[in-house]
Amino acid sequence: MMYAQLSSSSFWLSAVATLALCPQFACAAVEDAIARPNVLFLIADDLNLSLGCYGAAEARTPNLDRLAAEGVRFERAYGQGAVCTPSRNSFMTGMSTRTVGIHDTFVQYQKRNPQATSLGRHFRQNGYQTIAVGKVEHTPQHQDPQAWSLRPDYPRVKSKLAGREEMSDPRMPTRNRVMMQIFADQDKTDDGLRTDQMVEFLEHQREPGKPFFASLGFHGPHLPHQVFQRNLDAIPLDRMPLVREPVDASLFNPIAFSFVPWFPDEMTQRKIIRNYYAAVSQMDEQVGRILEVLEREHLMDNTIIVFIADNGYHLGYRGQWAKHDIYPDVAHLPLIVRYPKVAKAGSVARGLVELLDIFPTLNELAQLPAVPNLDGRSFAKQLQDPLAPGKPAAYIEWPVPRSNIETNINFLPAGHMAPKLPDDLKVFYGKAVYTSEWCYVEFYGTKIRELYRLDQDPQAFRNVIDEHPDIAAAQAALLHAYFPLMSGKR
Repeated sequence: MMYAQLSSSSFWLSAVATLALCPQFACAAVEDAIARPNVLFLIADDLNLSLGCYGAAEARTPNLDRLAAEGVRFERAYGQGAVCTPSRNSFMTGMSTRTVGIHDTFVQYQKRNPQATSLGRHFRQNGYQTIAVGKVEHTPQHQDPQAWSLRPDYPRVKSKLAGREEMSDPRMPTRNRVMMQIFADQDKTDDGLRTDQMVEFLEHQREPGKPFFASLGFHGPHLPHQVFQRNLDAIPLDRMPLVREPVDASLFNPIAFSFVPWFPDEMTQRKIIRNYYAAVSQMDEQVGRILEVLEREHLMDNTIIVFIADNGYHLGYRGQWAKHDIYPDVAHLPLIVRYPKVAKAGSVARGLVELLDIFPTLNELAQLPAVPNLDGRSFAKQLQDPLAPGKPAAYIEWPVPRSNIETNINFLPAGHMAPKLPDDLKVFYGKAVYTSEWCYVEFYGTKIRELYRLDQDPQAFRNVIDEHPDIAAAQAALLHAYFPLMSGKR
């Protein structure tokens, strides 16, 4: 495919010259294209709140910290899915997982809902040049075939690794394991190659007279963690923040998790966390490259930059070194928005938002025609006024297969009693509602209910449901109104 080779300076010269030659009001379309904001949508993979701007003292993320200092950082943003597919299906359509499904592709969803659209398609149909680089939707079969003007193939790392490290649970080495790849300084990680593609677009492939919607999905910090030695060297191993389970923590719930709890020695824990932080740092370097290009091309002032993660990740909570559940480390995510024309630089918005709200927010900021029946709600007001209230609640769900639960039961920590599983359930649907102060969790088809007070217990260790029955009942009513009870099924 041939692309227009036009830099931003050429575009602006062309646009100004065109306006000079046009009679008054004859070139409204060109003026509109110049005024409409560009959008850059950056998506990290498996990133929790391990960023400097979110208070992670040992994180090395200067570029994302800069983005937060120049934009609005959302303190209470939540994803709708515990892994890539449901989360991305949700925020790319502006729909809840109860609508778009957990495992369905976009094409399957659209067969059930012929009027369905996607974020990329909507912007493309309204005059934007659109491009997706890397892992934006989960896999190619999850893509909306009408969303993207440009969709480069995934670049693949071909360089020889400078080193690797793997740590695994000896009881289940193929399930509980973490891997790291170390790259030589002159080589490119997956994220480096994807960033090359986005740089090529920003510098040479933008169409004159059109704003762009560009989305870049990073690999990092997803396993295998991809790092440079400099990323590892910059992070002190002895200062890695270990998860300390309080002495009054509630018992481990084997129905809640897809993985057997693994509690390696402290040095191994520190290495796993250090490797994760280094992978985040490597990804942050690529964000810095993108920001440099935007500045060089004079695009910063008229580009809405959104940074999110698809889901979070556990670094030792309840012996988990993964995602696949609905607790805070997985559900509670970074969200940063920079747009100088609207967003108040350096602000912190503390109202609740969900990732499915990104679609209507960008739609409002770009002043595009409204999309009917979206589940999401615009948070544009919070960009202007960070003290504005957010949503009353955020929701997430995830199914755990019976086989995983039975394996968990075989490896229960000492002193923990195995629950009796209903005979008719092959999949156990965990669903949670997050409000300003509380997290309520329920496993449909069972009698397991949990309530956590987030202001006192942000990681959700102490189930206080017996102490607050009235609050639990109110939270349950919210959850059941959103995810109706159906005998354990969705």
